Amino acid sequence: MHHVNFQEREEDIVGRAKEFFIPRGPLGVLLIHGFAGSLADLRSAGEWLAEQGFSVAGVRLAGHGSRPEVLRETSTADWLASVDTGLAELLTVARQVVVIGDSFGGNLGLDLAVRRPDVVRGVVMLSSPSIGLVEWLKLLILPLLERVHPYHRKAWVTPDMRQSHLDKGSYLRVPMRSYRHMLKFLAHEDQTTLAQVVCPVLMVYLADDEVVAPSGAHRIYKKLGTTDKRLYWVSGAYHHPLASDKRGVILKKIVEFIQNTTKAR
Repeated sequence: MHHVNFQEREEDIVGRAKEFFIPRGPLGVLLIHGFAGSLADLRSAGEWLAEQGFSVAGVRLAGHGSRPEVLRETSTADWLASVDTGLAELLTVARQVVVIGDSFGGNLGLDLAVRRPDVVRGVVMLSSPSIGLVEWLKLLILPLLERVHPYHRKAWVTPDMRQSHLDKGSYLRVPMRSYRHMLKFLAHEDQTTLAQVVCPVLMVYLADDEVVAPSGAHRIYKKLGTTDKRLYWVSGAYHHPLASDKRGVILKKIVEFIQNTTKAR
């Protein structure tokens, strides 16, 4: 069982970043946002999927949607607990679940698929990161670096993007301690979890992503244990595929993926 080791105040959480649950049919979709990101990035997609008849639960990861100082007090165990709570709520109405993870949410989705193969039928990864040489080096120096610089500003967030980030509950500053926890999770995934994934996986990545290196997609694809895996490339957005002009096409592919991975059950 995962242990949540901090307290959050409901009044501090930005409205669009809050978790949500839309009960519909027996097929469930679990939405997980990215590290230092916001569930607002997936909310409209979740509402659209609910209109198609799927039960949808949007997970707000612990420490997100309020202040970076709150995120700094969380760890991987807290984020996994958030995912498990969202899954439990979804299973009150759904018998089969497909996970859609934006950025780091996709990595958490793969972990859930390995832990709960009894209910998770597939995972959709939207520009999810992998750990490469640079990230391995960061893991070595972060324990020292975070003592001097406890927070790091997102360099890819331009001045014209800052207010929209704040409005939706995304963070402009990333706690280095939490970032180290995320990298350790990715390292374990790279060495262990990927090979254990047996469910179908749909990977949707941006060829010109400014946050996640496209080479990471190939690394994940190669190491995935499942033979039922597809890698789809799009362009036209800085990091979030569902913010690109291919949004409609991507959503249709996701619906087809959900139907194909659950119809035989």
